[in-house]
Amino acid sequence: MRRHSIRNSIGPKIPSYSKQRNIRDPAYKSQCIQKLATFLGDIDTKSLELPTVKEFQSLFRYFYMQYEPNTEALDSKFEDETVSFLKLMKYPYMTEITKSQLISISPHSWPALLSMLTWLSDISSNSNIAPVEESIDSLFYEFVCESFKQYMITGTESREKEEYFNKSVNELIKKREEETKKLKVKLKEEVEKSFNLQNKKLNEINSELTKFKEYKVKDIAEILENMRIRKEELIRNDTIDLSKATELDSKNKENELQIESLNSELNFYEAEVKNLKRIKDDLKIQVDNQGITISEVSSLRLKEDLLNKQIEESKAKKYQFNTLKSEEENNLNLKMMDLQKEVTEFVKVIKNKQNSYKNDEIFDITDENVFTKDLNLIIFRLKEILGECSVKFQLSISERSSLVGKKTDLYKQIERYNESFKELTEEIIELSNQYIKIKENFDVLEKRSEKEFDLLKKCIEKLKLEGQESLVIAEQEYTLALTKFDLCSINLSNKKDSVEKELNDSLEGISSRFSVIDDLLRKINKK
Repeated sequence: MRRHSIRNSIGPKIPSYSKQRNIRDPAYKSQCIQKLATFLGDIDTKSLELPTVKEFQSLFRYFYMQYEPNTEALDSKFEDETVSFLKLMKYPYMTEITKSQLISISPHSWPALLSMLTWLSDISSNSNIAPVEESIDSLFYEFVCESFKQYMITGTESREKEEYFNKSVNELIKKREEETKKLKVKLKEEVEKSFNLQNKKLNEINSELTKFKEYKVKDIAEILENMRIRKEELIRNDTIDLSKATELDSKNKENELQIESLNSELNFYEAEVKNLKRIKDDLKIQVDNQGITISEVSSLRLKEDLLNKQIEESKAKKYQFNTLKSEEENNLNLKMMDLQKEVTEFVKVIKNKQNSYKNDEIFDITDENVFTKDLNLIIFRLKEILGECSVKFQLSISERSSLVGKKTDLYKQIERYNESFKELTEEIIELSNQYIKIKENFDVLEKRSEKEFDLLKKCIEKLKLEGQESLVIAEQEYTLALTKFDLCSINLSNKKDSVEKELNDSLEGISSRFSVIDDLLRKINKK
């Protein structure tokens, strides 16, 4: 979102420097300090002899903000952004600047940094950097982007950003109102100035008219000569004015052609802005129509946490089950071993008793029958116990197999959920990155087009005003000269008529006197 202002502002105005210089020369250092202090204005030269890291960063930030108002990159990574900024500015002595010098100021590293700051001051003096003007549209786009980013991250709207946006808009409106008031006052002063100038010219014409009225008849010849000279001068001025008018006409035509080219360029930028707005709307629709929402993502995260908890619980249960199973198996094995021992001992006892009964002559058949019945009952009971143990063992084995199956199913389900969640998160991240990149490009192009649009408007208005003012001034001068010429010619014609009338009157008086003299001479001759 940056660098376009640097490319547009510097251009060919970078001064050329000689490679042979001694940055550690005291005279060169004092010259750089004096030049930098003159450029910065209200600053102590002693603070520039060996400043702190914070003071140096504030000085560099001042020059950086003249070309790039957004200082986020500079605040986050000062040394990396400084090196890239100087490379972009085509600093001719990049070999003297290292990242370690930018984070620790020492008497050894300061001369190179001082020379770099002096070079930036020269660039700023030679460059005409257009000020970054805020507008309500730019504030609105910034508010929308920041709110959308926060909503995508937190899922909640921010009232603070809305209040900050309203406050910024109100401040911008107040600023524009103050500028409008200043322009109105300036326009009023210009109008009063032009009005006073016109009044001055009218007073001069009135003074000339009063002078013409005070002239005597005997000064007619001189007046006629002056009028002839004045007429020739007016004719010359008219020819000059006509040549100026033709030049102004040609300039006006050139300005019209330039305005047409600027209008075509303006139409091109407007079409580009419309295309960017269309891309922005398409991206917004794509984001709105994507297959997953923030609520679904949060629910998937909750499900993932729940499944992880269930996995942990199943692992704990499995461990407990395995321990119980091993204990039961050990107990069953011990019991089986005890039973086998008892059975073997019992069988031995029975065999011994049978042998003893056979050898014993006093053997009671009833005791033998009772003994065999008890033996059968004991064997039957032992078989029942063994059957119950085998059933329990089979049940435990089946329960274990079912738990193992459930465990595998849970693992598969968790893997599926994890894969789907990863895919969805990757898609969301990719879409958000694409949107942020396109939005940043759109903001950059929009700001650049707005700046160029404002500059074009100013150029067009300036050209129009210059053309109109020059034509109006030429027309006013021409009409003023014509009025002066007409007034002079009217005065001369009036004076000529008065002189002719006086001459005729004098001739009539002379002829009447001559007639009287002739009559007297005739009378004398008759006498």
